[in-house]
Amino acid sequence: MSIGDSTRPWRIKRVAQLDSLLSPLSSPIVPNLKEVPNHFPIIIAAYLQEQLIGVLVTHFYPIVYSAKVQLLWLITAFEKNPILIQDLFSALEAELQREKCRIVICHYLQEHPDTPQLQSLLAKNQWHGFDLLEVRSFYAALLFNPPWFKKRYSIPPDWTLFPWKDLSPQEKEKLKQEESNYQFPSHVSPLAIPEESIEPINSLGVRYKNRVVGWMITQRSAPDLIQYSALYLEKDLHPIGIAIQLVREAVLRQQMANIPRAYIQVNIRQVHLSWRHFLQKKLLPYADTVTHIQQCWHVLGETTGCN
Repeated sequence: MSIGDSTRPWRIKRVAQLDSLLSPLSSPIVPNLKEVPNHFPIIIAAYLQEQLIGVLVTHFYPIVYSAKVQLLWLITAFEKNPILIQDLFSALEAELQREKCRIVICHYLQEHPDTPQLQSLLAKNQWHGFDLLEVRSFYAALLFNPPWFKKRYSIPPDWTLFPWKDLSPQEKEKLKQEESNYQFPSHVSPLAIPEESIEPINSLGVRYKNRVVGWMITQRSAPDLIQYSALYLEKDLHPIGIAIQLVREAVLRQQMANIPRAYIQVNIRQVHLSWRHFLQKKLLPYADTVTHIQQCWHVLGETTGCN
């Protein structure tokens, strides 16, 4: 796509790769941090004469005919230029249609100062949704001591907490069977997390009458950071205090190990309402930082409303 008028002096095209690394500029777009197989990038670049002034990158997943926006990058002089952003997205849509893509999604940071402009532009181009997807929160773990954390909860008879590293091979096989029978949600499955990445210091399981019925699985994201990745307790077995005690014990073990930071990422659409209340009432008020990830999507082929 070549643009020649005074409001569009740039040239936009699809490129196989970028010739140079991009400087770290702020953007509302939230990329996938985990490597996802079976995709290839589609890179749309904007040039003013020979200078790179903007880049829009997506990952296209041909098996499912969908794409995910990964990066929107603009040099400082053009970072708030709606016409350039519009042209990048229009070029992207044309390339995705050539690849037979059916839908493209975008995750973005609610708190970013450029988010209102991005939302407005996408809404004019028949993007939909713009609703909350995830809540991400960081904590000073060594200082974490809210009022509920000080209360001691007695564990009822027949219940025990145990280090996840002590899970037996027989119990693991039983969990595999239960997962295949959809007895617990796949997004909280401890089996979906590579064993080598599970943090042994404070990953815990819960047994009821010698059967595994819950867990708190953590991962070491950095030497000073533990991510609380999967919290689950069988829905018909919720005695008072077990869930809180599970979280409390995991945090206490992190504190005793002197690991200073903690991170929680919760998909609001997947989490049970009771866990959402727990997050909102007992965790988020004591976080150092909280960010909200929103999602929107566009069905390819819909008429755009902005030229």
